[in-house]
Amino acid sequence: MGEDGRARAGWIAARPLAAVPEGRPVKAVVGGAEILLFRTAERLHAATNRCTHQATPLSRGTVRPSGSLVVSTCPLHGSQFDLARGRVLRGPAMRPLPVYEARIYEGSVQVRFPDLPP
Repeated sequence: MGEDGRARAGWIAARPLAAVPEGRPVKAVVGGAEILLFRTAERLHAATNRCTHQATPLSRGTVRPSGSLVVSTCPLHGSQFDLARGRVLRGPAMRPLPVYEARIYEGSVQVRFPDLPP
């Protein structure tokens, strides 16, 4: 990886894997963007860390598996988002949450933004 944490095909190192424990929301700054990371035994989620309603940090709220969904709840007004797709599950937020690809690679959590070239 280069000095800026970039890996092949647009993947950027966000945090060491040990800093993203299962079941706990974690904030990371990746390429100047605040990202919410959440890891379950089956999957790693990455989304913008700011609620689309009033830009409150979602990492300060709760994130919980709920059936087949992983739900992020904003601590300010209670908006809820599906972390896999970004869709709003409960308002007052009306705009979906931007979500990103995430993976574990060589002991770190990496994120890929759709607008970065490979």
